Amino acid sequence: MDSYKLDLSPFLPRINYFQHHKIWRRDSFTTRGWLSRMQFLDIASGDVTHEHYLRPDGSVALIRWFARDGQQRQLAKIQLLDRRGFCVQEFGSQAELIACWLRSITSETERRYVMIVDRNRVFAEPLRALKNSPEYQNNVVVMPVIHAVHTKDAFDIKHSRTNGNYASILENLKPADAVVVATKVLWSTCIAAVRSGF
Repeated sequence: MDSYKLDLSPFLPRINYFQHHKIWRRDSFTTRGWLSRMQFLDIASGDVTHEHYLRPDGSVALIRWFARDGQQRQLAKIQLLDRRGFCVQEFGSQAELIACWLRSITSETERRYVMIVDRNRVFAEPLRALKNSPEYQNNVVVMPVIHAVHTKDAFDIKHSRTNGNYASILENLKPADAVVVATKVLWSTCIAAVRSGF
């Protein structure tokens, strides 16, 4: 018999559904109580096999499918659905989905768009692709934000590897029209890192 467990976490309430004492589905809700995501799990491994992201009306907007690649669980594909549940577009990666979304919000090519990017790891590749396409080169301004130490080890900035959140932008500043940093010290250490070639 299936049952559920309500987790009253203050930020992400969720309901876990059990079958034979193992979670097979997890529903996540917004802070206002709307069902926003349903995760389906492999009962044997506990891995998420696919996720449904819902619109406020309850229809499925997006499905993310996962597959095992050896020991790693990888995103296999993303499907974008219309309100009737039909797949209207399929993506091989999150970067492809983001690039599609960026093109849709910047479709008026006579306008100028300023992208202040706090999530460099997620948006760097899609923004680079957008800026490299001829129709967007002159109307998209990209401004990455570096608001924390850009290295893995804050106590050994000179010899430490670049933090993964900032590596994609610091290793190739070409798509950036400007870089926003939190302090002068952070600015000087970033400049030194770029000049030394990491």
